[in-house]
Amino acid sequence: HAFLYHLIQLLLHITNVVLLFFLFKHFFTRSISFLLACLYLVHPINVETVAYISDFQDILFVLFGLLAINLALYFPVTKKTLYGIPSLLFLSLLSKETGILFILCLIMIAYFFRPLYKRILVFLTVIPLLLYACIRVFIAGVLIGRVPHTLFGSMSMPERVMHIPSIIMSYLSTVFYPQNLSFGQTWTIQPSFDTVGFPLILILVLIGLLFMLLHKTRNKNPKLFSLTILFAVWLGLGLVLHVQLLPLEMTVAHRWFYFPFIGLLGIAGTLLTRLNKYLKVSLLLLILIILPLLSIRTFVRLGDWKNSLTLYKHDREVTESYLLENAYGYELMQRNDMLHAYPPLVRSIQLFETTNNTNTLGVYYFKAHKIPEAIKWMDRSTEMGDNFLSY
Repeated sequence: HAFLYHLIQLLLHITNVVLLFFLFKHFFTRSISFLLACLYLVHPINVETVAYISDFQDILFVLFGLLAINLALYFPVTKKTLYGIPSLLFLSLLSKETGILFILCLIMIAYFFRPLYKRILVFLTVIPLLLYACIRVFIAGVLIGRVPHTLFGSMSMPERVMHIPSIIMSYLSTVFYPQNLSFGQTWTIQPSFDTVGFPLILILVLIGLLFMLLHKTRNKNPKLFSLTILFAVWLGLGLVLHVQLLPLEMTVAHRWFYFPFIGLLGIAGTLLTRLNKYLKVSLLLLILIILPLLSIRTFVRLGDWKNSLTLYKHDREVTESYLLENAYGYELMQRNDMLHAYPPLVRSIQLFETTNNTNTLGVYYFKAHKIPEAIKWMDRSTEMGDNFLSY
């Protein structure tokens, strides 16, 4: 019964949007805050986070993190906030380890905007970290999670670093032009000016413009200066965990942008605040016009998520991915369409061998009553990793 899962996830996403509105309203005008929150609500880049039931953790860690941030911004230092903020940060950490980023953001907010909290920052931040560490190490018995055999896990650090400009530009281009949306992207690049040099130049130009903005506002408007730093760091922290410095299963995943997107919208808010009244009104009207277009794109994208087969069939035409090929072949196999299941399963292994796709091919041969081939590929799967399905 998927409906209730989707309903809860959608309602919590809407709750996050309301909390984001209050976060922005503390720093920006009501109209700017409202339109930025609406962008977060309907933008197609968030479809994967909201529609994908297995990604409930991203919705949840942002929910608890935004509650903690708003509690620190709007309420005085009392017993309720002393217990409430670390409790919410702890729940964010329990939802997903990325919740640690909210702790770092809270430290910046305390130093820039809430000096009363500076005295108790150790209590607010260290307590949830210690509790989480105790549960992880002493109860769960996990010190460092095992990294599975992945495409980026098989690359050297320099090779992964060369992908960073393209990965960042992939997220930014999707925000401004959300045309080719895809789940399970595992693309790689061949080093060239188009794939490394050009994206790197664009990123350096954007960083340069940001530094120029900071330089101009440092003395004229210290609050806006601090606010720009806060949201720039917010965006940077969210990206740095997902640019393959630590190898991840996919090249990019739009659900990983759920947190850094807030930082990007915050930077947009600071830029809008600096503009004169005429330009500000013009840009706000432009956002108002864009919102229905983004909503339509979101509804179209939701149609791809109707079921697994529809999603994988559509997305494998958008991007070449060993994950999508394996998943598509498996879905066809589950529907006993053995004839059409075989090519994508083989294609997945040709793109990149993992313990999962080799096992899936083994299952295919087992269902086709070709036992020697099935044993061969399941043995291959167990050689590559401890896949319980292969056993």
